[in-house]
Amino acid sequence: MRVAAASKNNLADLINIALEKLVEANLEIPRFSTLDAMTSTARGQVNEEILAGIRDRMTEEERRRVLGLPDVIELDRKTLFNALKQNPGRATWSHFKRLKGHLEWVDGLGDTGKWLEQVASTKVVDFADEAEAQDAATLKEYTDDKRMALTACLAAKARMRARDDLATMLCKRMAAKAKKAREELAEIHRQQQKIVEALIGNYRTLLQQVDKEGPAQSARARAVALTKEALDALEGLGEELSAAEVTGRLDGRVSPAFLLLAEGLMVQSNGLDSLLSAVDKLGGFEAQYAQIEKVSTHHGDNWEVLLPSVP
Repeated sequence: MRVAAASKNNLADLINIALEKLVEANLEIPRFSTLDAMTSTARGQVNEEILAGIRDRMTEEERRRVLGLPDVIELDRKTLFNALKQNPGRATWSHFKRLKGHLEWVDGLGDTGKWLEQVASTKVVDFADEAEAQDAATLKEYTDDKRMALTACLAAKARMRARDDLATMLCKRMAAKAKKAREELAEIHRQQQKIVEALIGNYRTLLQQVDKEGPAQSARARAVALTKEALDALEGLGEELSAAEVTGRLDGRVSPAFLLLAEGLMVQSNGLDSLLSAVDKLGGFEAQYAQIEKVSTHHGDNWEVLLPSVP
């Protein structure tokens, strides 16, 4: 019974263990009242040793601090002992900060891990549950050793619970933040999709303007023809001559502005050639139109086109 009482606190469990040993040894089973008295005595002796061990592992300051927890310290008649039982509350940042402060306060009571060295976890849980079931007034009726030990176990439980609650609360808050961030990203994607669709439409319009059937090509052909006529009229003059020199040779019959206009038409024509060359490098007009049609098919969240055809 003494060996089992080091890890078990329930009298029925200790009596059952004693009965198993008696049956194994083929010994006569005593009356229940005898077993009950023996079990109570054995558990009491073991618990006294555990309580004394917890007390001895605490410093004088830690004992004073723990013994003072059930004392009323404010006009609202609340005690710090009741703070060990607090619920973490909803997963909000204000509760998170309060719980963080609560954990720092519990840690400030002392090193609960050192206090409870060599004490079975089952005994710690039982002692903590017993302390949690009491109010400050009834707890003060216990002996100092028992009150210290039970409160120490409750402090260890509160410390573990606060850490678990902090981790859980942080995970919940981060999950909420991550969900909100994903929703914001989805909204950004929706807005960007509208921009992309507009850009694709603009690109289609641009291609249609410079395609072989477009107005840019017609204007280019007309500009080339006019430029050729102008250059033919000036045939024989070197291209390296400046506008002023050409004007001088023609005795002022040709305006310098005309020469500059002809040069501008050539530059404009060459610029359009560079644009057409860029389109050719991208696969040509037909390939660009095909890609635009492929993307445009699903504009505006158009999922209906993905439905299978009904036979």
